[in-house]
Amino acid sequence: SNLISFTVRPSEGPQAMQSRIDAETGEILRQTPLPPDEVVEYFIRARQKGEWNKFFLYLNVESLMLDTPELRRRYDRAAEAERLAMVRDFREALQSRETRDEILLIPVTFEILETRYTPTQGTVRVREKFQNPDFIEVKEFTYYLNRRDSVWMITSYDVRNLGSE
Repeated sequence: SNLISFTVRPSEGPQAMQSRIDAETGEILRQTPLPPDEVVEYFIRARQKGEWNKFFLYLNVESLMLDTPELRRRYDRAAEAERLAMVRDFREALQSRETRDEILLIPVTFEILETRYTPTQGTVRVREKFQNPDFIEVKEFTYYLNRRDSVWMITSYDVRNLGSE
């Protein structure tokens, strides 16, 4: 007979299931095939409301983590279990705001400027405004998305400072 080898990952457990429940409705959150600009809007609105379950729904945490060269080197050398732990730890660091990642900033307003996409990749440019004590800071975010199984996921982003108002 033919041999088949496969890897079985451990169960995510009840904590992971809790992270998939909508705090407002109590329903299980599901990814739906939204266009890239709507994914980014959903993501930003979740951040504005502090709804972490929705914030992470369309964010590929692993890809975002691998944008950091030091973490990528550690990840490339790690075993599978260590990789899963690294992604989990990075997600927890984002949620507890232990990183200085600009994606965690909460905009007071935002405007989608441009959306471009092919069947598998997309970019969405967004002007976001952030309230500081004495002024409003304006930044332009470019979100990069990849499509897999008809669902767009944010994989990376760039930020450009536009000054203040």
